Amino acid sequence: MVVYYDRNRTYPEARLYPYGPSYPGDSGFVDFKHNPELIRTALEDFRRFNHRQAVQTFYDFLSWINGSDSCLETNDCAFRPPEPHQNPISQLPLCAYGRVYVLFRDLRLNSSRKCSGWLCENLMRVLNQTGAELSEQQGVVGFTLNPSLQISISKGSWRNDGSFETDADDPGFGHHLMLSFWAYGNNEDESFHNLNRVFENIWIACRSVSKHAGNSFCNREEIEEGG
Repeated sequence: MVVYYDRNRTYPEARLYPYGPSYPGDSGFVDFKHNPELIRTALEDFRRFNHRQAVQTFYDFLSWINGSDSCLETNDCAFRPPEPHQNPISQLPLCAYGRVYVLFRDLRLNSSRKCSGWLCENLMRVLNQTGAELSEQQGVVGFTLNPSLQISISKGSWRNDGSFETDADDPGFGHHLMLSFWAYGNNEDESFHNLNRVFENIWIACRSVSKHAGNSFCNREEIEEGG
C-alpha cells in the first residue's frame, strides 16, 4: 500500500512519555501491556464505533502489539470517523483518519536515533510491500518520527509547577514513530471497510518487523553495530 514520510507532522518539542490527560474526560496514557482489558473501553475516539469491524481489528492489533509476542508497544492513538474532506490524493468523498504511535518496548532503543530510524525505515518498507491491492484512493499511511522525553529512563525531575526539568543530553530523550492513517470511501460503510484493510496491513507489517527485531535487533548494541 502507499506510504510516505511526513515531515510536516513533526512536533517542535519533545512530548513527555507517559503523557497525562490533555482535557477533562481524557484518559491520558494507558499502559495496555499491563492492562489489556482496558483496550476496548479506554479509547474515547473509538468506543462509539465498536460495532465496526475496523475498530475491532484495531483493538486486536493493540492487544497483539502490546502483548507478549511483540517487542513493540503503542503509546497514543486517535480517530475521526468518515466525513467530507479536501485531500487531493483521493477523489472519494469521505475520509476516516487518525494516528497510532509505535515504539520499541525497550525504551533505551528509542533513545538511539539509529534504532528509531531502523524501525521507521523497515516498517515503511514492509508496509509499502503489503496490501498492494489497496490503492492510494482507498488508503494511505504517513510516517513521522516525533521527539519524546521518556520519563522512566530520564535523569530529570518534576518541578513544583508541574513541569519536568532535565538536561539537553538526558538519556530519556528519543523518538517515537507516529503512523497517521487515512481511509476513503464513497460512503461510511466503504470508508470503514477500507479502514479495516489499512489496519490489517499495519498489523501484518508490525508483526514482520517485530519478528525481525526480536530475532536480531532488540539489543541496542546490535542495532547500532549492524542495523
